[in-house]
Amino acid sequence: MEQAQQEALIKQWLKRRLLRCWLSLGGLVASGIVIVLVLLGLSLMGTMGGESETASSGSGDGTITDTSVDGAAFHAAWLKYYSGV
Repeated sequence: MEQAQQEALIKQWLKRRLLRCWLSLGGLVASGIVIVLVLLGLSLMGTMGGESETASSGSGDGTITDTSVDGAAFHAAWLKYYSGV
């Protein structure tokens, strides 16, 4: 029983020490650096997948490439080259 109380006191002391460490100036600086690095990484990843300058003003028809396709010409080419008809 006494050993369980002693272990509980040690755990409580470690929690307080950890909290005191993170609330000190060094802990706040380390936390700030981590937050800034995460935000910079997210913004860098966001700029890597952006639109190219030429594709920014597309037709807006909802296709993946944002280009307009003549449906009749596509169908004729499909029949000619791929359907075997």
